Amino acid sequence: MEKDREVLHALRRRGWRVAVIYECALKGKSKLDPESVIDETENWIRSDSAEYIIEGRTENSDEEGE
Repeated sequence: MEKDREVLHALRRRGWRVAVIYECALKGKSKLDPESVIDETENWIRSDSAEYIIEGRTENSDEEGE
């Protein structure tokens, strides 16, 4: 993930907006609801936000009912 951060910062310094959707958000035990990923990504595209990072659920978020 350190390399990801370095690349993200390099792109931001060059003026790019950056979205990162980790594979764990889309597959496996930690995957998120696909519709929510699509909706959140669409909202980011329409926003002025410079960065968008989405990761899969953690074990704690399942226990907390998220």
